[in-house]
Amino acid sequence: MTDKERNHESNLIYMCCNHHKIIDDQWNTYTVEYLRELKRKHEERVYSDLQTDMIDVSQTELEAVCDAMIGGSLTPDDDFALISPEQKMSRNELSENIREYVELGTAKAPEVSKYIREEDKLNAGYLDRLTSAFKAEYKRLVKEGLVGDELFIGMMHFAQGNDRDNLREAAGLAVLIYFFEIYDIFEK
Repeated sequence: MTDKERNHESNLIYMCCNHHKIIDDQWNTYTVEYLRELKRKHEERVYSDLQTDMIDVSQTELEAVCDAMIGGSLTPDDDFALISPEQKMSRNELSENIREYVELGTAKAPEVSKYIREEDKLNAGYLDRLTSAFKAEYKRLVKEGLVGDELFIGMMHFAQGNDRDNLREAAGLAVLIYFFEIYDIFEK
């Protein structure tokens, strides 16, 4: 494999250093086929959990993930021209797997929109700060060379923050998809 293939999202499984060493030391037990199946099952479970938890996302989780995103470093805005979600999918070479995440996150779009509008009324410039945080992270990931599904997953991790609470992960996905569909994120 080339370095790019080896480091591609489709070939990565994140593990702690202890389990990483166990797997590397027991390569006959942990075959490529076994690890791919392990990853596939894990991804299915994560998506299933997101489906279940998306229903329960409330303003509490939306507030937590939005506040965490704004807390990051911001950079000046660039011009991003608004295009349709289908064009974004195509231009960013996003797979059908990502389409499922987009459809799942869309379920909470009205609630995300309501939350952000209300928060912007109470906290002047909130929407601008949140949008700037998304753009800054998007540009950072692009500068690191992420494209396609890897870029989307990177943005999803950013939106979900460091908290691995299932509801907050679902809320982060809902906010990401809100920006993906409504605002000028994933435009270039």
